[in-house]
Amino acid sequence: MQKSRVNFKGWVGSIRVVILVGFFYFVPDSQILFAASGTENPKASKFFQNGQYYMKRGRVAMALREWTNALKADPQFGDAAYDLGGACFLMGKLELAEKYWL
Repeated sequence: MQKSRVNFKGWVGSIRVVILVGFFYFVPDSQILFAASGTENPKASKFFQNGQYYMKRGRVAMALREWTNALKADPQFGDAAYDLGGACFLMGKLELAEKYWL
């Protein structure tokens, strides 16, 4: 009988998604709306909230797009940059994640 090999690379990516999505899932909506007040730009705030919505539902690529749009609307929006870094990390874009986190 031959031993089956476990693909740890796939497990690590899955664990990262579960942890981050789990975090966003348990954040109350009132805190998400409060966090979106980090900008005076209503367009950037709406993009940020959309990103939170998508991440809460496990749609990382959609969240990444929304947070990118939020930063285009307000380049000084720190909350959007931080969350965008997290989405980049989940998608395996580590250099890009580091750029947004620093």
